[in-house]
Amino acid sequence: MEECIISVDWGTSNLRLRLLDCNTGKNYAEVNAPAGIKQTFQNWQVSHEPREIFYSRVLHTQIELLAKQANRMIEPWPIIISGMASASIGMREVSYSPLPFVLDNLSPNIDMISASPTFGHDIILISGLETIGDVMRGEEMQTVGWWLSYGNKNSNTTLILPGTHSKHMHIREGVVVGFKTYMTGELFQIVSEYSILANDVQPKVLEQDYDVVRKGARDVQLEPLSHLLFSIRGRRLQNKFTEQQCSAYLSGLLIGSEFRQFKGGNITLCADEKFASMYLVVINALNLSDFCQVVDKDKVSLFVPTAHLALFKSLAQT
Repeated sequence: MEECIISVDWGTSNLRLRLLDCNTGKNYAEVNAPAGIKQTFQNWQVSHEPREIFYSRVLHTQIELLAKQANRMIEPWPIIISGMASASIGMREVSYSPLPFVLDNLSPNIDMISASPTFGHDIILISGLETIGDVMRGEEMQTVGWWLSYGNKNSNTTLILPGTHSKHMHIREGVVVGFKTYMTGELFQIVSEYSILANDVQPKVLEQDYDVVRKGARDVQLEPLSHLLFSIRGRRLQNKFTEQQCSAYLSGLLIGSEFRQFKGGNITLCADEKFASMYLVVINALNLSDFCQVVDKDKVSLFVPTAHLALFKSLAQT
């Protein structure tokens, strides 16, 4: 067994590396960089380098920073990567794993990139999941990490993973049987920055305006979202809403729209500091609090490295 692995969560906008002890799971160091796959792909297109060599150089730069953070040399330990690195704009495309996806099996589609003279680490690329009309890359490892930390065979829940593209993972007895993606975070950005509402919406929602968030969440259960979005403009022109209240109402509408087709059952909210409070306000407004379990915000960031380490150990035994 290797002494350490390098756990990499390579998203669209950001790149996060962690140096993990294989025996104890201890996180010796981590680095975060705005070197997401989207920007890396754009840079590669004008580089005239082979794709995998270019992406490896991006990783190498961050591994050097990781070594400084850990105050130790980084040996040629394996790298486990999930997220967008296995996408069509990533390091190498890996086909999605189909549903149902058994969380205990730790068997997503993977691809191996062997160490080379220019990059001395073996790389394990993890694919995402797909179902009809929906795909994901990265959240499947968050879900595995949650399962390893909190799940049991009686876990029947909808796991909610808020973000730019919020995911609702439908889990039945340890199996992902379905999921839905909602463009909640991206829509908020588009509407608040590029639409007719751009001058009406302030990005920050104040706690004093949570009642307006609740109103938005309830209204969108009854009326079309497109109409309610324009009503923000009307309310602002009529001095019914402040700019902060426009933002609060928009948040309530978009988050609340995720629950329009919710058919009941248990909810597990896995959200970081940025999203947790707003989702809880909406869940409360829709009278779902009694069915909602909230994962400690500090634990959520540990799910991906937990899953990476478990996957590596499983592969090492085969």
